[in-house]
Amino acid sequence: MDSEERLLRAFDLEEPDRVPLFELGINPHPLLKLLIFWKNIPRKLKKIIKNSGYYYEYIDVVRENLGMGSNYRSLFRKPLMMKPAARFLFSIPVNWKQNYQKLLMYYLPIKLLTQYDGIGFPVFPSTKIIGKKDGLMVLESGMSVDIDPKTANIRWRSIAFPPNKDESISYKQLKNILNIIDVNNFDWEFSIKSYQKIKWINICKPLTCLGFWEIWDSLYGVPYLSKFYYQISSEFRKKSGPILDLWNKLEKFFIEVIDRFSEIGAKIIGLLDDLVYDEGPFVNPKYYRKFLFPHYKKVIDHAHRRGMRIFLHTDGKLDSIIHDLISLGFDGLQSIQADVNNFKEIKEKFGDKICLIGGISSKRLEQANANKIYSETKYKVSIGKVNGGYIAGSDNMIHDGVKIENLFAMLKAVKKYGKYR
Repeated sequence: MDSEERLLRAFDLEEPDRVPLFELGINPHPLLKLLIFWKNIPRKLKKIIKNSGYYYEYIDVVRENLGMGSNYRSLFRKPLMMKPAARFLFSIPVNWKQNYQKLLMYYLPIKLLTQYDGIGFPVFPSTKIIGKKDGLMVLESGMSVDIDPKTANIRWRSIAFPPNKDESISYKQLKNILNIIDVNNFDWEFSIKSYQKIKWINICKPLTCLGFWEIWDSLYGVPYLSKFYYQISSEFRKKSGPILDLWNKLEKFFIEVIDRFSEIGAKIIGLLDDLVYDEGPFVNPKYYRKFLFPHYKKVIDHAHRRGMRIFLHTDGKLDSIIHDLISLGFDGLQSIQADVNNFKEIKEKFGDKICLIGGISSKRLEQANANKIYSETKYKVSIGKVNGGYIAGSDNMIHDGVKIENLFAMLKAVKKYGKYR
């Protein structure tokens, strides 16, 4: 049974040959540790490598190449050819061929070095770099980002065009998003040709799109989050406004994504839309039901008409909205955040209605030891696999701080205890 079939069987609430493994993504730092077989390096040598500062300087060279300043400068640079290597490995793709090369360096080692059946393939928002502002890179979506000097992960900082003091939304930022999701302007070749070219790597690549609610991040950024709530609350009362108009256009965009990618064989799509936090929903669920969920329903129904499965990612406590998500027709629910949800209870109540994805604590993957991760994974897999409908993985993604020993402990436990036959 190949990776895609294994995932599809789980989405259909059936039993594949074993519990599938899926992540939304793996960040650069743990990916590098996979590549250099970090878990097999002797402890003393690990300490020497860490103390050398080589990795930090390499990231610094990357930042320097991108015009973002540097802090380190050692004798490593010339003999290890850091500058040309950084230009090759961390250049910003501007066309589908360059993007394909980057994706090869991402999916191939994951396929060869782990047992993952699926890793998300981002479609929206675009991560193409269009310029620089205030020492930061500006993405096509209008977000300002930099590169973490310790992990090489791209950090989302703010937005390039924040609202003025008396504004609740920046119309320049809104115009950026509207231009990207215009189906006639979107760079389909960049995404679709890249996706087609890496199909030979036998690992399933579910499409992932920033969803309707989560679009606040690209419109406002974290520093202006309060303005988003002020704006969306006003629009809920008036039943109109720029964000609600944007949701209408996003619906059409997601339907176009489904149409175009289903034609080339994509079978799974996910919307990334944090609707709840640790204590519950961000707004009264009645507003989700009235203004947001009808958009979900249209996208879900269209995905099903095109033969695709569709899942939702949301962190947080699920009890206030999980019934709604099931009734809307989502095939899967990703995250099942470990520290605020009772995994066993959710499986027993809803495991025959929706595929559960994740549930293994990202925090503990960073902070616990391998034995505790192995035990947690064994417990979750043993519960989740009953009668099918479970896909194992972290309850978010593989973050920079995840210990590589813990990652392999999780993979090992899924392989051992996830067998059906």
